[in-house]
Amino acid sequence: VLVPFLMFFTSGGGNPFAWNSVVGRTSFFAGFAGTSVLLLDPNGPRILRRAARISLAIAVALNFADLFFENPVNRAEGTGRVAGLYSDANGSAAAIGTLLILSVDFTKQNARDLLVVGVSCLAIIATQSRSGIAFGALVLMAYLVLPRGAETFSGPGRLGLGVTAMLGLAVAAFLFFQGADIGWDE
Repeated sequence: VLVPFLMFFTSGGGNPFAWNSVVGRTSFFAGFAGTSVLLLDPNGPRILRRAARISLAIAVALNFADLFFENPVNRAEGTGRVAGLYSDANGSAAAIGTLLILSVDFTKQNARDLLVVGVSCLAIIATQSRSGIAFGALVLMAYLVLPRGAETFSGPGRLGLGVTAMLGLAVAAFLFFQGADIGWDE
């Protein structure tokens, strides 16, 4: 955080990137510091997970709403890509993926969390972000494969869910990309 401050104040404002760097790094530092203070509380992880779930629900709902209503914030509105409250569809996919990791417990499996992961992956597909779709598929497979123990689905059940989920994601991605005019054939 100190290096961008020094660059900004010693250059006399001549460096156009220094102020953006100061703001960005200070914001990240404040976020990390606030999260650290929150996690010192014994109920901190539970509070953080609840906040991430609420944020994820809002982001996913706004992404799906962006499919049906015009969004003045979305810079990619003309291409058919959705972004919710984000100006960029790739940023929206990254935010949903990050919130998904924070809001779902990957050590246990249950139907509610599987539904959250599935709906979030569909919202990521709606953004038509290729890296977001790859990340969403990776998170879905991690949720189906990584958990072990009594609170998980059976082995054949996980295999069936994984194959079905990957086929479903592939079909959904294909349908979204076929329905969108994204200019790949030019």
